[in-house]
This record gives sequence, structure tokens and C-alpha cells, in this order.
Amino acid sequence: MIEVDMAKGSLAYVSKRQFLNALVCPTQAFFDRSQVGQALDAASRWRFFEGNRVGELARRSLGSGRFLQHPSSEIALAESAAAILKGDQTLYEVTISASGMIARADALVPCEEGWELIEVKSSKMPSSGVAQDDHVDDIAFTICVAQLSGVRIVRASLMLLSREYSLGSSLSIFEKLDVTSVSMARAIELGKIAPYLVEKIAGPSRPEPTLKTACNSCDFFAAICIGQGVEDSILRIPRLSEKKLAELHPCERISALPSSAKLTSNLQLTVDVIKTRTEHYDHAVLAELKNIRWPAFYLDFETVMPALPWFAGDNAYSVIPTQYSVHA
Repeated sequence: MIEVDMAKGSLAYVSKRQFLNALVCPTQAFFDRSQVGQALDAASRWRFFEGNRVGELARRSLGSGRFLQHPSSEIALAESAAAILKGDQTLYEVTISASGMIARADALVPCEEGWELIEVKSSKMPSSGVAQDDHVDDIAFTICVAQLSGVRIVRASLMLLSREYSLGSSLSIFEKLDVTSVSMARAIELGKIAPYLVEKIAGPSRPEPTLKTACNSCDFFAAICIGQGVEDSILRIPRLSEKKLAELHPCERISALPSSAKLTSNLQLTVDVIKTRTEHYDHAVLAELKNIRWPAFYLDFETVMPALPWFAGDNAYSVIPTQYSVHA
């Protein structure tokens, strides 16, 4: 039986993004859940635009089927459940929920004894032929939710941008990568920790945060989390690894680091500058500037790397210069 909980609103469910973020930091996922509806910046809007375009091309490549996306989670769940039970055609943007989680499958293709799950990514096929860990986690979450809801997934594939395709060629822009074995195994692992993570993410209080290197890229760290008001966070040390961070624990501020802390000379230099609030000059480098003969010019240019090629002969993520300036 396919699970459809019509009593729940969309905010009652833990999304894929929140769940996968919680694998790194449940606190970040908790904050993310409360930030629904915030405006996207220009970069995010562009990524969504490209992702939607890649999705459209993927559906065209896979062939005819039923598109099930709907702004209402409840309607999307009900329509998806009915279409899955019927099981007579390829389904796109299929919404599935189970155990407090909600997932949307890019495509479900009927096959013998069940369904093939296909997730479309705006990434190039890895040259190694081995899927990225984050892509495996992504599709494994959908498998986990699908299986908990009663949908039988028997095969799992990633649909990725071809490294060989160029605009104007006769090759397909997509390649499929079979990830059935690795993603099924990962889905079992995620299913075991799902109750714990769902409780942390959807609970009434913030999970206790811990300092980790991922805090560097977290929008909430300095705004409303443990980095708030901290000017000398230990994370200001460049290229700080998770291992080195653990070695420096429990120090979370540079000002609290003991002189006995084991750091490379470059890292120690950064620590000393922040601790003493004094500038450091590399006189050897400054001396090299005296060798410059005028007139000298500085070239500055900007580029873009669109996922889908713009010009004939270009590949996915070709580097395209867009503007330049020359300064005397």
C-alpha cells in the first residue's frame, strides 16, 4: 500500500535538502526548515533556471509520460499515488512521502517487478565512472522514502550531462549511470538513522550545534548560531581540515589557542596576525615588485560556465569569457 498522509501540510514533512543537510549538521537543517519562503539571490535563481532546463531536456530524452508536479503537496501526493498504482507509463516529478519525509523523484519508469528510479543532475558524467557521494545520497534518500511508502524500486540510475556531447553534434547530451547497488545499500543506512534525524529536524527546539568545517559555508553560523558575534572563530584559519579542527578542540576561538598548538608555519602566521591585530609584510615579495618596469598593465576578465552549451562546438560547462578590462 502506498502511504499518503493527507492530513499533513508541506511544512510537516522533512524535505530531501533538509535531511541531507542534517547528515552534516542537524542544527543547519533545523534552521533551514524555519527559513521557508526567503528570497533567492541571483546565483541561486540562475542555478534553478539551469536545473529546470536540464530537467525539461531529460524528460524529452526519456520520452512520453505523465508530469505530476503540483504546487500543493497534498494534491501532488494523491495524484502520484494513483499514477503509481496504475503503473502503466513513465512518471515525471513524482511526489512520495513516508515516515515524516517527502521526496520528489525526477522519473519513475515501469519495469519488470517494479520501477526504475532516475534522478537527473546538472553535472557532467564523472570521468572515473563512479558516482559522487552526494549524488548517491541524493538518490538513496528518494529510494528510502519510496520503499517506506510501499513503492518497489528495482533499479536506480543517474542521468548526467555527457562529457562527449558538443552543441551541434549528433550525440546525446545525456548519459545514464547505473547506481543501483551503491544507492540501495546507502538507502538502507539512511533508513536506519531517519527516525533520529527527522526528530531532530522537525522537533520543537534547536539541536545543540557543534563546530565543524562545514560551518564556514553555513548561512546560519554567524547570523543566528554559535558563530554569532565571534570575530576570531578558529574557522578563520585557512584550509583547516576536520582532523586538525578535532585536534584543536575544545578551542573555538583563535584567542584561546595555546602556544603549544601544533600548526604549520603558514597557519601559525595567520593565528599570530589575528591574535596581535598587527599587519604582516612579506618583504621578499614586496622587493620583487621593484622589478616591474613601466608601463605595466593589469588584465581583468570575467567568465561564465553554463551547464548547457551556448555556442556550436561547446561542451557542458565550457568556459566563456563575457567581459574584460585593462588597467594601466
